[in-house]
Amino acid sequence: MSLITLKVINNSGEEITLLTKGVAYADNQSRDFYIGDRCRVSSSNRTGTILRRSDSPNSVIQTDDVDIQFDDGHIEAINLVYLYH
Repeated sequence: MSLITLKVINNSGEEITLLTKGVAYADNQSRDFYIGDRCRVSSSNRTGTILRRSDSPNSVIQTDDVDIQFDDGHIEAINLVYLYH
């Protein structure tokens, strides 16, 4: 089991972890993502930029979802486990 984390850098330069999700990976490596990072979504193979943690009040949105702006301009909430660099 490895950990995927979403992090931000605050105004003081400190790293703050927003989300942590345990995921089983063959290589057992941890993966850190930052708001503003480029990423690829494994379920659709699209690339985009991480905008923020998803704060939608919609009950369908999971706590480990982040908002991704894809290269075509669309913004979607995507679960952290589907992201890779």
